Amino acid sequence: MKISLHTIWMIISLISSALYNSDSFAQCGVGLSQVAINWDYQYYKNSDLPARGINYMLGKNTMNMTWTSPNSAATFNGVVSEHTNQTGSFGTGNDAKFTIGSNGTVTFTFLEPVQNLRFTVYDIDNSHTFRPTATNAAGSAINVTLARAAGGILGIFGGTATAPTYFYSSAAALTSNAGAINVTVAGPVKTMSLRFTKSSGSDAIYISDISACIRHFRVYQ
Repeated sequence: MKISLHTIWMIISLISSALYNSDSFAQCGVGLSQVAINWDYQYYKNSDLPARGINYMLGKNTMNMTWTSPNSAATFNGVVSEHTNQTGSFGTGNDAKFTIGSNGTVTFTFLEPVQNLRFTVYDIDNSHTFRPTATNAAGSAINVTLARAAGGILGIFGGTATAPTYFYSSAAALTSNAGAINVTVAGPVKTMSLRFTKSSGSDAIYISDISACIRHFRVYQ
C-alpha cells in the first residue's frame, strides 16, 4: 500500500507537534497549554491610563486587572523598564508598575480558572508587607507559595498557607532583586489579590510577566 507524501507530512507534523508541546508545556497537565501576558507587548500610553481596570487576553482566556476599590491605595503607572534586576524571577523586560500606599490592593480575575499561575513582584521594600491570597471558582481560599527570586537572606516570611506574608524593612535599589518575590499558585485560580500594607508613605512595586496554564478550548455556556 502506497502512502502519499501528504499523509507522510501530516504524520511528521503531528509527531513534531507532540514533541514540541511536551517540551514547551511540560508544567501543564493534559488538555492544558501555557500562556502568558508579556508586558513588552502592551501598547497603551502611560500618560493615558484607565482609572479602574484593564482586560488582557490570556490565550483563549481573559484576565481582568483592577487596582481601585474601597480603601485601596494603589495607582497604576503603566508598563515600564525601571526595575532592571530580574535574576531568578519569572519575568524579563518590562513590568507593570504600581504606586502603593498604606493599604493598596491589585487584583487579577480570570474569566475561567487557570492553573500553575506564576509571576514575580519586585521592589517590595521600605517596610511594606506583601500578602497575596487566591480563591477558586467556589470562592474558597487556596494555597499560595512565596519564594525569594534569588534565594537571598533578607526579608521575613510569615502568615499561613492561604495568606502568606513577606516583609522587607530596608530600601532596595531598582538594580537589586533583594525585594523580589516569586508567587506560585497551583490552582485552579479564579481570583488573585495582592495586598500591600504600610504604616505611612507610599512606594512603587513592579509585577512581572504573568504565566498560567489554561484549557485548550474555552467552554461556552
